[in-house]
Amino acid sequence: MEFIHNTKKRMPMMFSREEERRWLDPKLTKDEIIGMMHPLDENQMKAEVIEK
Repeated sequence: MEFIHNTKKRMPMMFSREEERRWLDPKLTKDEIIGMMHPLDENQMKAEVIEK
């Protein structure tokens, strides 16, 4: 993802389906949220260039 979000060295949060459901749990603690902040396996991502 660096080649897409490299200007400010930011990374969007991306989750697996299981993590997505957990992320939406309003009872998550701050420590649980921080524990979920890890890079998604690059083999689960796909990027495509869209021309204008």
